[in-house]
Amino acid sequence: MVDGQLSDSTRAALTERVKELTCLYGIAQIAGQPGLSLEQIIQRIVELLPPAWQYPEAASARIILDGIAYTTQGFRGCRQKQMAEIIVGAVHKSTPKWPHFCEFMCRVDVI
Repeated sequence: MVDGQLSDSTRAALTERVKELTCLYGIAQIAGQPGLSLEQIIQRIVELLPPAWQYPEAASARIILDGIAYTTQGFRGCRQKQMAEIIVGAVHKSTPKWPHFCEFMCRVDVI
């Protein structure tokens, strides 16, 4: 760092953290809106996920809760996935079938 300037890698990392925090803030905002059904909440949350990823233009999202799939428009499955379990209380609501990607999954698990 020279004269208070951020390195490219630091700037990129901070940009990613801002996107992730924006997503978490959006989820908190949605959860705080009275009168929304669970289905509406989950659908709105799924729409917040792709912009939080490193390459949002190539991302789509799906949340499966109690066997019901909520997806972004144009969702298509692919081999590259990031997954996390949804646990409500002590009840597992969805179960991942692929390994976790540690760095991102720590953040997804917060959601």
